[in-house]
Amino acid sequence: MHEVKLKSLQSIGELIHHYRIKKGYSQKDLADKLHVTISAISSWERGNNKPSLDIALEIANDLGITLDEFFLTRSLAPKLFHLIHEVISFNQAYVEIDHVYFNEQTNQLHIQFLMSGLTLTPEIIDYYSQKATFVVNDTPLVVQRRLESLPEEKLLISPELDASGMYVRRFHCEFSMPLPKADLRISLECNDQQESFLIRREVISLLINEWSSMPESNASILASDQHQEVLLFLSKNHHVDSLSEYIQRLYHHLQE
Repeated sequence: MHEVKLKSLQSIGELIHHYRIKKGYSQKDLADKLHVTISAISSWERGNNKPSLDIALEIANDLGITLDEFFLTRSLAPKLFHLIHEVISFNQAYVEIDHVYFNEQTNQLHIQFLMSGLTLTPEIIDYYSQKATFVVNDTPLVVQRRLESLPEEKLLISPELDASGMYVRRFHCEFSMPLPKADLRISLECNDQQESFLIRREVISLLINEWSSMPESNASILASDQHQEVLLFLSKNHHVDSLSEYIQRLYHHLQE
């Protein structure tokens, strides 16, 4: 079931900013085109205000979108939680877990997220990543955070639009924490939308080569949901080397 709600002023402002940059306009250029003041453009882009319907219609027509797409957002009703291989669709970004590894020297688990969207900025990523919570058995974990900007990726929609020059902005956000002893729930928030990942402890065990903590027998590991989840995660992210290493570790484990 789809949920329809008004976009936040910040999301509308980011859309206007994206539109202006895509067209190569300065704030003065856009103000002259729309017959408004520069301060009005600045106010929209900062998310302090929004344009009137007639101005929104002019911008939407120029962007090739409808007024509904300008002002409204439609999303599926939120799931209780997402599994490690799934992608969360926020109004402003796609968020997925890109890499999970364990550092034996520091005894820290590292979980790296890939965040991508047309209007993302380091400031937006920094703001919302600070709100991320990592909880085990209702107890919040203390985590460290590291942000990295990645090269932009050209958005390929169709051949006739390839020349549009639209690029997706991408960021890595990596969190490190003590190795959890139970299932890990990661809660993320963006523009009043809250979503959660659930990473089961057995999935972490398989990913970090901690076979001894697995309660199942060798045969049941192969048939388990956790094993299937790890395969989906590694193949989805095109981690060929990681997938190969996992299969080799599994093979050697089964031979023991």
